[in-house]
Amino acid sequence: MDNSTKYITISVAAFVCYCNTLWGTFVFDDSEAIVKNKDVMLHTPLRDVFRNDFWGTDITLNSSHKSYRPLTILSYRLNVLYSNNKLDAFQFHATNVILYGVLCLLTVPVFELFLKKSKYATNVHDIAYYSALLFTVHPVHTEPVAGLVGRADILSSVLFFLVLLIYQKYRNATGEIVLFWYMMFILMTGCAVLCKETAISVLGMLIIYDIYREKRRSTLWWDLLTFWNFAKYTTIISCGLVIMYYRFKIMNFEGPIFTTNDNPAAFSDNFATRLFTFSYLYLLNFLLLLWPQWLCFDWSMGCVPLIESFCDIRVIFLIGFWIIVTYAAYTIVKQNLENCVLDARIMGVSLILLPFLPASNIVFTVGFVIAERTLLLPSAGFCLLVVIGLRKLERKYYDNRKIFLVFLYVLLLIFALRTIQRNSEWLTEEKLFTSALNVCPQNAKVHYNIAKIAADKGNKDVALEEYKKALELNTNYEQAMNNLANLLREDRKFQEAEVLLRKALEVRPNFAAAWMNLGIVLTNLNRTEEAENCYKTAIKYRSKYPDCYYNLGNLI
Repeated sequence: MDNSTKYITISVAAFVCYCNTLWGTFVFDDSEAIVKNKDVMLHTPLRDVFRNDFWGTDITLNSSHKSYRPLTILSYRLNVLYSNNKLDAFQFHATNVILYGVLCLLTVPVFELFLKKSKYATNVHDIAYYSALLFTVHPVHTEPVAGLVGRADILSSVLFFLVLLIYQKYRNATGEIVLFWYMMFILMTGCAVLCKETAISVLGMLIIYDIYREKRRSTLWWDLLTFWNFAKYTTIISCGLVIMYYRFKIMNFEGPIFTTNDNPAAFSDNFATRLFTFSYLYLLNFLLLLWPQWLCFDWSMGCVPLIESFCDIRVIFLIGFWIIVTYAAYTIVKQNLENCVLDARIMGVSLILLPFLPASNIVFTVGFVIAERTLLLPSAGFCLLVVIGLRKLERKYYDNRKIFLVFLYVLLLIFALRTIQRNSEWLTEEKLFTSALNVCPQNAKVHYNIAKIAADKGNKDVALEEYKKALELNTNYEQAMNNLANLLREDRKFQEAEVLLRKALEVRPNFAAAWMNLGIVLTNLNRTEEAENCYKTAIKYRSKYPDCYYNLGNLI
């Protein structure tokens, strides 16, 4: 099969798998990041895009999420521009699908770079092609493609691969053109980080890739410690430090503030609980790559219970997981040392580990339990290892080699069908939230979101039931308390609503919406002085709060 046919096949596979997302709406985080984000609209000054975080909040504030992705926001503004200054979901989704197609095509030359200097060199093009095809249809990509906030992951991944390709140009260049390619890969790295922060891991990939290409059988390990290599790696590390310095400076050298609901294991006082729970999360992430049957838009709030005892049955699976991982790592390292050369498996493993490192809670605490979008780049390394493994088995059992090719095609078909089916669940919020019940029935946030949808549709009975279920699963879920109190207030159950709102304020004293709603309840109970104090407290915590000013004005 020639190269043009391979690229056409990958492009068609990407379109077939994701064309149904074109008719999707703005769902889940899209509402906050796009629909309610003033920075996306053209009437907002362009400078605000570089002052605010991904969600449109001043990044220097304590309440900011501290995610700084101005180039992703600019891509949203381009969608608004081409849609005549309106939010056209089709335009947004079409852009995501196109960018994803570009990403899938870029995996081919990247995989070829990883394969050309290895024992798999005789099958470089075939292995790269099948790895790229498996990457294209992998169902774990539905969240970053079908969810519009996932564009940050797609854009940063595209630039991540471009940096690798440009770096190879830099390695091969001679004369004055060397400086050009050097400046290009530095510039592209900066742009990747401005799309999503985790792209900084590409600099680690460059160093590993350089060592991978430099090490040959005739080259001893200490021969790599040349002045030129030392200067090269020092420059790359220095570049990363400069980028990260300015990144932290923009966010006022303050990290985001997370709660127990965001990442329960990170807030556990018990070291063993954190260790076992985080290890279990790594196992779950690996299982999502291996067999992506259980996909969920949100894994927080009890979806993955903490491992707080050695008697927990999951500890057995963890022990088995780490035994397998240790044996695999030992085997790969041993074979590479014996052969005195690095093979493509090292690059595949690096592509899994380095991009996942920022989400691992090892370097710093993250605000989620599991996020499928963080597996976009690691899945590329996983797909490469799967195809390399199948080729190895094919050579070992040469007489039955067709069986492995059939297995690969069956896997591609199953993954493609699962991707299409999962995309259909991302078309509307109702489908998305309901689908999560099959994966995380103990997730309070899932029930909360279902309740919101039911309330918006006027189905008050379902909304009341789901809000109560959310509070049953998480007794300190202040947003559920606030929304349930509003429904009770509409039914004139003011005393019950007051109890819920006061409890919500105990959990989060700066909850401006709860203060305002408590003011409304107290107004209905003719406790006007208390109501006035509640409105003023809400305004103290949120100065730009027109609804609260309106209610306070009516009270006065």
